[in-house]
Amino acid sequence: MEAALYAVRSVARHAPPGEAAVLPGVFQLLLGRTLPLRSSPELRATAFRLIGRYARWLAGQPPPPRRPRSA
Repeated sequence: MEAALYAVRSVARHAPPGEAAVLPGVFQLLLGRTLPLRSSPELRATAFRLIGRYARWLAGQPPPPRRPRSA
């Protein structure tokens, strides 16, 4: 998994601001349940570096839809 994160991170500067085919799914996986809090510190650090590399792209994205709260 770490190699895949490095691969995505390596092309960050080529991501167009409006890219919506691949990157939203990547970040949904990363920020969802794919990267458990108990994963290795190295894997978490790589994921956080990837998120940081895409900070400018992330800032230009619309906010995700809100999930309804369960009663």
